[in-house]
Amino acid sequence: MSQDLKTSQVSYDITSLGGKYILSEDGQVQEYGPLTISYVGPSGVVVGGQVIGPLVASGVVQVVVGIFAYNPSEGPVSLLVS
Repeated sequence: MSQDLKTSQVSYDITSLGGKYILSEDGQVQEYGPLTISYVGPSGVVVGGQVIGPLVASGVVQVVVGIFAYNPSEGPVSLLVS
């Protein structure tokens, strides 16, 4: 697995930001898997991967969140934020 770290002063448009989280019985939020991102740069090339550090927006960000009932016997529920 490649661990290339990307930093830039150029603006990119986020096309997809996703993660999986579950709420434990004691009310704690637990991450289930990595936070992933896809974004497009000025040249129109779409790049994606796992977020491993701070993610800073240079402008307004709109986040849409969905909540689904979780049944532990069925496994985790996916949540895609875009």
